[in-house]
Amino acid sequence: MSTWILTIAAIDVFISLIVDRCVLQGLERFRQYNVNAIFESTVRLTGAVALLAIRRTAPMALVSYVGGLLCAKVLLSRQLRRRWFGLEPPPADLTEIWRFAAPMLVLMIAFATQTNADILAAKRGLPPKLAGA
Repeated sequence: MSTWILTIAAIDVFISLIVDRCVLQGLERFRQYNVNAIFESTVRLTGAVALLAIRRTAPMALVSYVGGLLCAKVLLSRQLRRRWFGLEPPPADLTEIWRFAAPMLVLMIAFATQTNADILAAKRGLPPKLAGA
């Protein structure tokens, strides 16, 4: 499998899993959140040890990462479905969502810019040996 395809799959599954975990945090179900996170990392580590023993490549490591995320997602989806089965979701108030999302989006962009600006400046303005150090 291509490393790019596995990377995109990891990003997609990770985003989906984070949404479910945020629901748990909103419900203040921190024990369930932590159990899911530990389950995911255990599956990921076990898979990585097994797959990297066969072949030490980036795609094999990504397969274990995606596998751990998928297992955690399935477990969490089943738990959440049992709790919410048959309930109709309330209508989304987009103005309320935007009220919370806009400041978070601005802060995330500012944070990403600040955390990467020094690295980009070092790589652009310094010789490669010094920039790497």
